[in-house]
Amino acid sequence: MMLSAVSAAQYSRVTLIPAQDSLELNEVPEEFFPFDRSSLYQTLSYKNTPTKVEILQVEDSFLAWEDCNLNVYRWQDDQWVNTYKYNNYGYFCDGYPLQWKGNLHLLGGNGLVNYHTDLLIFDESLGSWEFVPTKFQPLDYNTPFVGLSDQGAFSLFGKKFNLRNGLDEPVDYGYYLDLSTMTWLEIQFDFKQSANKSFLTDLLPVSLDTKDYLLIKTAKGWLIFNKSEHILGHLPSEAVPLDTPTLWAVKENTIAWKNLGQPVETLDLNQIAPKATLLAEAEIVPVQKEKVRFLQLQNILITVFFVGLVVILVIRLYLKPKLKTQAQPQQKVSPVVPQEEVPLEDNSPAEEKNSADAFWDKILLSNGKIFSTAQLDEFLEIQNVNPENRKAKRSRIIKSFNERALSELGREIIFRERDPLDKRFFRFRIQIK
Repeated sequence: MMLSAVSAAQYSRVTLIPAQDSLELNEVPEEFFPFDRSSLYQTLSYKNTPTKVEILQVEDSFLAWEDCNLNVYRWQDDQWVNTYKYNNYGYFCDGYPLQWKGNLHLLGGNGLVNYHTDLLIFDESLGSWEFVPTKFQPLDYNTPFVGLSDQGAFSLFGKKFNLRNGLDEPVDYGYYLDLSTMTWLEIQFDFKQSANKSFLTDLLPVSLDTKDYLLIKTAKGWLIFNKSEHILGHLPSEAVPLDTPTLWAVKENTIAWKNLGQPVETLDLNQIAPKATLLAEAEIVPVQKEKVRFLQLQNILITVFFVGLVVILVIRLYLKPKLKTQAQPQQKVSPVVPQEEVPLEDNSPAEEKNSADAFWDKILLSNGKIFSTAQLDEFLEIQNVNPENRKAKRSRIIKSFNERALSELGREIIFRERDPLDKRFFRFRIQIK
């Protein structure tokens, strides 16, 4: 199934807080809010609840999604009509509605006991939401920071939460859902300075998704993620003075917002994005099989642990074997102590030098070769290293050999560059001359 390009209409989006005074909408330019200003409030089921409504243009019509309630309203005959025919609610609070291939989808949510990244598609002919299976789906994860590109959805800096096993931890990386293959990938960030990670603290649940950028509000200003170049930057608060908005709207890369009791303000992100301070570059990589397997077995292992604990208690209480003491000499057997594997860092200096020289010769013989990330890991014999540590080990090895090359050859010889066929991925080139 091939992914068609997302039309410009996808980047026409309005987010509003219905609990605020509906008269606030009367000041919003019609190009951002071309609907009747009062009928939407009269139609919503949560008239007095501070929930959130997202309005998207899907083909030639406008659809409004009511957070938590799964209701979908279509603007037709100068009125909003609810096309959802059921009464489910709650499981998709804080989800992200998106338009893809002319259909309304809903990604992620905060359920009763856990977060999730389930993907739904709305079948208007049936008036119901249908589940869409995906591969390598993250478990117990959701985020309010989602950005749609022409091939997939970026999901950044969320949280893993599950009451059943006490899971409650922030995520300082992200995920990418490739909509052409319905496959989840992982987004890793290479921060230029370790101090840059501090900008990920105190994230506020306000974000704006435009055609080329994803804005995320923080206590220190705004994070801005370039969805085509995969670059994360920082803007000061005054660059986008959006405070406690009644609504915000997006058209292409232009945003408009209305703070409560204040006039409407507009801003073209194309003008301020180049002024952002560079924090990190992102790389999209496959989810490691070891991590996927661990996530899938996580809940099963917890269940097995408690079942095993019950079995042990039953044996101790009800099956008391009769112990017979026999005074007979026993042959002493020396315990066999398995020899532990000595890590590379514990090798003697001579062994380390021999190993490094062998790899150096191997690299010199690979002049002109280009490797994917996985191929380079196998070339460097680190494919079996824990996935959490593999990237750091790969960087240390490359840095070590480039320093040796600068000393002996006067130039670096291992280069990281984006794959010209798919700029979401990096490749590595060995160039001696």
